[in-house]
Amino acid sequence: SSTLNLTTNAVLRADSGSLTRARVVSTTADGGTATLRVYEANDKLERAYLFIQNLDPELENYIYIYNEAVGNDDFAKIGGGEFMFLPVAIDGKFEVYGTRANQLIEYGVFGYDNPAVTNTSVA
Repeated sequence: SSTLNLTTNAVLRADSGSLTRARVVSTTADGGTATLRVYEANDKLERAYLFIQNLDPELENYIYIYNEAVGNDDFAKIGGGEFMFLPVAIDGKFEVYGTRANQLIEYGVFGYDNPAVTNTSVA
């Protein structure tokens, strides 16, 4: 196999965003109150950039990400120690669940803030 070294630079336009650590308590994509919502629909005005890092030390302890606004189908699976940085639809409701309860993640959403919307997820 070959070594892959990724480096990139981009100018992203944003006026808000910060990193948060939270525990993922749900082990299913239930879309209910136990699921951790990492992005609330229309929290950003133009673009939303979602960053999630799985802080679990075991690669096999996955974090699954799905858009609850369009169903509970996973679109990403992040192993322990891995991360994702992805532009997402601003009208999505992105939620996460894990292989096991109480997995620790770090996440943030960056973009132009919409002051009319507040993320009401359970953390």
